[in-house]
Amino acid sequence: SAQEVAFFSELLRSPPLLRDVANRQYTVNTKRGTVSGPLTRFYGFSGNPQLHEKEMTDILTDNITLSASGRTGNIWLFVDTPFPDLSQQVALNIIRLVDDYSRARKHAQASAEREFIQGRLAESKQELSTAEDAAVQFRVDNREFSSPTLSLQDGRLLRDVSMKQQLYTSLLQSYDRARIAEAKNLPSITILEAPEKPIKPEPSSAIALPL
Repeated sequence: SAQEVAFFSELLRSPPLLRDVANRQYTVNTKRGTVSGPLTRFYGFSGNPQLHEKEMTDILTDNITLSASGRTGNIWLFVDTPFPDLSQQVALNIIRLVDDYSRARKHAQASAEREFIQGRLAESKQELSTAEDAAVQFRVDNREFSSPTLSLQDGRLLRDVSMKQQLYTSLLQSYDRARIAEAKNLPSITILEAPEKPIKPEPSSAIALPL
Protein backbone atom coordinates (compact mmCIF):
# COMPACT_ATOMS: atom_id res chain seq x y z
CA SER A 1 0.00 0.00 0.00
CA ALA A 2 1.00 3.63 -0.35
CA GLN A 3 1.22 3.89 3.44
CA GLU A 4 3.68 0.99 3.64
CA VAL A 5 5.76 2.44 0.79
CA ALA A 6 5.96 5.74 2.65
CA PHE A 7 6.95 3.95 5.87
CA PHE A 8 9.73 1.92 4.25
CA SER A 9 10.98 4.90 2.23
CA GLU A 10 11.28 6.94 5.42
CA LEU A 11 12.87 4.06 7.31
CA LEU A 12 15.48 3.53 4.58
CA ARG A 13 16.73 7.08 5.16
CA SER A 14 16.42 7.18 8.94
CA PRO A 15 19.67 8.13 10.77
CA PRO A 16 19.48 5.23 13.29
CA LEU A 17 19.31 2.68 10.48
CA LEU A 18 22.09 4.38 8.49
CA ARG A 19 24.29 4.47 11.58
CA ASP A 20 23.81 0.73 11.99
CA VAL A 21 24.68 0.24 8.32
CA ALA A 22 27.86 2.29 8.69
CA ASN A 23 28.99 0.38 11.78
CA ARG A 24 28.61 -3.06 10.18
CA GLN A 25 31.74 -4.93 9.08
CA TYR A 26 32.60 -5.05 5.39
CA THR A 27 35.21 -6.94 3.39
CA VAL A 28 36.30 -5.72 -0.04
CA ASN A 29 39.00 -6.99 -2.40
CA THR A 30 40.86 -3.96 -3.73
CA LYS A 31 43.96 -3.42 -5.84
CA ARG A 32 45.87 -3.01 -2.60
CA GLY A 33 44.55 -6.25 -1.15
CA THR A 34 41.63 -7.28 1.02
CA VAL A 35 40.34 -4.55 3.31
CA SER A 36 37.92 -5.24 6.19
CA GLY A 37 36.27 -2.96 8.68
CA PRO A 38 33.37 -0.60 9.22
CA LEU A 39 32.24 1.68 6.45
CA THR A 40 34.35 4.56 7.77
CA ARG A 41 37.50 2.74 6.74
CA PHE A 42 36.53 2.82 3.07
CA TYR A 43 36.03 6.59 3.19
CA GLY A 44 39.38 7.52 4.69
CA PHE A 45 38.27 7.93 8.31
CA SER A 46 40.40 6.41 11.06
CA GLY A 47 39.85 5.79 14.74
CA ASN A 48 36.57 5.05 16.49
CA PRO A 49 33.79 4.73 13.86
CA GLN A 50 31.27 6.24 16.29
CA LEU A 51 33.15 9.55 16.10
CA HIS A 52 32.26 9.77 12.41
CA GLU A 53 28.63 8.63 12.51
CA LYS A 54 27.30 12.02 11.42
CA GLU A 55 29.64 12.15 8.41
CA MET A 56 28.80 8.58 7.40
CA THR A 57 25.06 9.19 7.78
CA ASP A 58 25.35 12.20 5.47
CA ILE A 59 27.44 10.22 2.96
CA LEU A 60 24.95 7.35 2.87
CA THR A 61 22.01 9.73 2.58
CA ASP A 62 23.64 11.38 -0.43
CA ASN A 63 24.50 8.07 -2.08
CA ILE A 64 21.29 6.11 -1.57
CA THR A 65 18.60 6.53 -4.19
CA LEU A 66 15.07 5.24 -3.79
CA SER A 67 12.40 4.69 -6.39
CA ALA A 68 8.96 3.61 -5.20
CA SER A 69 5.63 2.66 -6.71
CA GLY A 70 2.55 3.39 -4.64
CA ARG A 71 0.48 1.25 -7.01
CA THR A 72 2.51 -1.97 -6.67
CA GLY A 73 4.14 -1.27 -3.32
CA ASN A 74 7.58 -1.99 -4.79
CA ILE A 75 10.68 -0.05 -3.75
CA TRP A 76 13.93 0.00 -5.73
CA LEU A 77 17.12 0.72 -3.82
CA PHE A 78 20.31 2.04 -5.45
CA VAL A 79 23.55 2.38 -3.50
CA ASP A 80 26.69 4.13 -4.72
CA THR A 81 30.03 3.62 -2.93
CA PRO A 82 33.68 3.70 -4.06
CA PHE A 83 33.74 -0.09 -4.66
CA PRO A 84 31.22 -2.37 -6.41
CA ASP A 85 31.56 -5.09 -3.74
CA LEU A 86 30.98 -2.50 -1.05
CA SER A 87 27.86 -1.15 -2.75
CA GLN A 88 26.40 -4.65 -2.89
CA GLN A 89 27.19 -5.36 0.76
CA VAL A 90 25.76 -2.02 1.90
CA ALA A 91 22.55 -2.71 -0.01
CA LEU A 92 22.26 -6.16 1.58
CA ASN A 93 22.77 -4.72 5.07
CA ILE A 94 20.18 -2.03 4.44
CA ILE A 95 17.64 -4.66 3.39
CA ARG A 96 18.39 -6.84 6.42
CA LEU A 97 18.17 -3.94 8.85
CA VAL A 98 14.93 -2.65 7.32
CA ASP A 99 13.45 -6.11 7.74
CA ASP A 100 14.70 -6.30 11.36
CA TYR A 101 13.29 -2.86 12.18
CA SER A 102 9.97 -3.69 10.55
CA ARG A 103 9.67 -7.04 12.33
CA ALA A 104 10.38 -5.36 15.68
CA ARG A 105 7.73 -2.72 14.94
CA LYS A 106 5.11 -5.34 14.02
CA HIS A 107 5.98 -7.42 17.07
CA ALA A 108 5.59 -4.39 19.36
CA GLN A 109 2.22 -3.59 17.80
CA ALA A 110 1.08 -7.21 18.14
CA SER A 111 2.21 -7.32 21.79
CA ALA A 112 0.34 -4.12 22.60
CA GLU A 113 -2.80 -5.46 20.93
CA ARG A 114 -2.53 -8.79 22.74
CA GLU A 115 -2.09 -7.06 26.12
CA PHE A 116 -5.11 -4.81 25.48
CA ILE A 117 -7.33 -7.73 24.45
CA GLN A 118 -6.08 -9.80 27.37
CA GLY A 119 -7.16 -7.09 29.81
CA ARG A 120 -10.53 -6.66 28.09
CA LEU A 121 -11.00 -10.44 28.07
CA ALA A 122 -10.58 -10.61 31.86
CA GLU A 123 -13.14 -7.80 32.28
CA SER A 124 -15.57 -9.51 29.91
CA LYS A 125 -15.24 -12.81 31.75
CA GLN A 126 -16.09 -11.11 35.04
CA GLU A 127 -19.04 -9.29 33.45
CA LEU A 128 -20.35 -12.57 32.03
CA SER A 129 -20.02 -14.30 35.38
CA THR A 130 -21.90 -11.47 37.10
CA ALA A 131 -24.69 -11.62 34.50
CA GLU A 132 -25.00 -15.40 34.86
CA ASP A 133 -25.15 -15.14 38.65
CA ALA A 134 -27.88 -12.49 38.38
CA ALA A 135 -29.96 -14.68 36.05
CA VAL A 136 -29.60 -17.72 38.29
CA GLN A 137 -30.40 -15.75 41.44
CA PHE A 138 -33.49 -14.27 39.81
CA ARG A 139 -34.86 -17.74 39.06
CA VAL A 140 -34.03 -18.94 42.56
CA ASP A 141 -35.96 -16.01 44.00
CA ASN A 142 -38.82 -16.38 41.52
CA ARG A 143 -39.43 -20.07 40.91
CA GLU A 144 -42.80 -19.44 39.30
CA PHE A 145 -43.37 -16.47 37.00
CA SER A 146 -46.85 -15.39 38.00
CA SER A 147 -46.72 -12.01 36.30
CA PRO A 148 -45.71 -10.59 32.92
CA THR A 149 -43.32 -8.26 34.72
CA LEU A 150 -41.30 -11.18 36.09
CA SER A 151 -41.25 -12.85 32.68
CA LEU A 152 -39.96 -9.65 31.08
CA GLN A 153 -37.27 -9.30 33.74
CA ASP A 154 -36.19 -12.90 33.23
CA GLY A 155 -35.96 -12.31 29.50
CA ARG A 156 -33.82 -9.21 29.99
CA LEU A 157 -31.41 -11.10 32.23
CA LEU A 158 -31.11 -13.96 29.76
CA ARG A 159 -30.49 -11.54 26.86
CA ASP A 160 -27.83 -9.82 28.93
CA VAL A 161 -26.14 -13.18 29.51
CA SER A 162 -26.35 -13.99 25.79
CA MET A 163 -24.83 -10.65 24.75
CA LYS A 164 -22.01 -10.93 27.25
CA GLN A 165 -21.36 -14.53 26.15
CA GLN A 166 -21.07 -13.40 22.52
CA LEU A 167 -18.70 -10.59 23.48
CA TYR A 168 -16.55 -12.94 25.55
CA THR A 169 -16.38 -15.48 22.70
CA SER A 170 -15.41 -12.75 20.22
CA LEU A 171 -12.68 -11.43 22.52
CA LEU A 172 -11.40 -14.96 23.09
CA GLN A 173 -11.07 -15.47 19.33
CA SER A 174 -9.36 -12.09 18.95
CA TYR A 175 -6.97 -12.99 21.77
CA ASP A 176 -5.98 -16.23 20.05
CA ARG A 177 -5.32 -14.34 16.79
CA ALA A 178 -3.28 -11.71 18.64
CA ARG A 179 -1.15 -14.39 20.31
CA ILE A 180 -0.45 -15.99 16.94
CA ALA A 181 0.42 -12.61 15.40
CA GLU A 182 2.76 -11.85 18.30
CA ALA A 183 4.53 -15.20 17.92
CA LYS A 184 5.05 -14.83 14.18
CA ASN A 185 8.50 -13.86 12.97
CA LEU A 186 7.98 -13.83 9.23
CA PRO A 187 9.95 -11.56 6.87
CA SER A 188 8.22 -8.22 6.58
CA ILE A 189 9.56 -7.51 3.10
CA THR A 190 9.85 -9.59 -0.05
CA ILE A 191 13.04 -9.26 -2.09
CA LEU A 192 12.10 -9.27 -5.75
CA GLU A 193 15.72 -9.11 -6.95
CA ALA A 194 18.86 -9.70 -4.91
CA PRO A 195 21.24 -6.72 -4.84
CA GLU A 196 23.52 -6.83 -7.87
CA LYS A 197 27.11 -5.72 -7.92
CA PRO A 198 27.42 -2.52 -9.97
CA ILE A 199 29.81 -2.59 -12.89
CA LYS A 200 32.30 0.24 -12.53
CA PRO A 201 36.06 0.53 -12.21
CA GLU A 202 37.70 0.67 -8.81
CA PRO A 203 38.93 4.16 -7.91
CA SER A 204 42.67 4.58 -8.23
CA SER A 205 43.41 7.33 -5.73
CA ALA A 206 40.14 9.03 -4.83
CA ILE A 207 39.90 7.13 -1.53
CA ALA A 208 42.82 6.58 0.80
CA LEU A 209 42.37 3.15 2.36
CA PRO A 210 44.34 2.50 5.54
CA LEU A 211 45.66 -1.06 5.53
